[in-house]
Amino acid sequence: MKRIAYTFIALSLLLSSCGNDDAVPAPQGADWTPSFSRSLSQEVRIVGRKDGETQFSHILIPSVDGGAASWKDNAKPASDKVAASNEFIAFMPADDVLPKQVEHDGTTEYLVDYHDEKPRSFTMYPLMAQMKVHIWVELSEADSKEHTLTNDSIYLYTKADVDYPNKTLKNPSARKRVYWGTVAQTDETDDDGRYFRKLSMETPLLVIPQTFAAAEEILWFSIGKAHYYFKLDAPVELKPGYLASLTLHVTYEEEEDEETPSDSPTKKVIAVDKHTITITPWEMGETYNEQVTTPDK
Repeated sequence: MKRIAYTFIALSLLLSSCGNDDAVPAPQGADWTPSFSRSLSQEVRIVGRKDGETQFSHILIPSVDGGAASWKDNAKPASDKVAASNEFIAFMPADDVLPKQVEHDGTTEYLVDYHDEKPRSFTMYPLMAQMKVHIWVELSEADSKEHTLTNDSIYLYTKADVDYPNKTLKNPSARKRVYWGTVAQTDETDDDGRYFRKLSMETPLLVIPQTFAAAEEILWFSIGKAHYYFKLDAPVELKPGYLASLTLHVTYEEEEDEETPSDSPTKKVIAVDKHTITITPWEMGETYNEQVTTPDK
């Protein structure tokens, strides 16, 4: 009888220890596979670092339906490398290594996430801003066929350093003139009989976040034989994850303005002094189709 009692007591102690919240956790497995907070269309590089030194670097393929991701070629990070890391970085697009600096090309979306401990999922944050230019040219319908837009440029910073812990870009540099991209042209007559040529970027330009200073030439273009430049009357910040939509109202002229820009791309120039600008959030992976209204008289 005593032997049965001792056996019962030992069994009770064992069950009690198994249910204790302070029990030692099981060793970490080698199948850590974080997911993403939403579906993405590109592969994502996942890097673990310890005090700035890379412990592992592999590629995750996001699920198209927002479910669990999968390691490319089933190449999973080793469990000891995961455990050793105190920085976990996700970066898209998944190049060979994490870049210290990114460069504007007008179309590439850079996204990042950062954790100081092993995450279950990543939320990708945009590093780039968007900009879209619309121009309303008021001219006579008879002359409109001869007056097409000639793209010139926007004056932009084109490089910046990646600040991974703060999930942002810093130190913008390499400022130069950047080509707009493809511009759609349509014609419209308003209720007052005014004829307009509407010019608009077909897709927004992805740019390094930066601030346009007031009273500084930032944009140039030509329409027929008239050449224009544009200055803002107040600073405008191009924010990551936001679209800055600039609408210019232009009356076609060929006479040279009294003020000449410091770096004129052409001989005859006219200052644009009527504009509106709006800044709104944009959805990554989607084309922004903005409805532009007729400028005020």
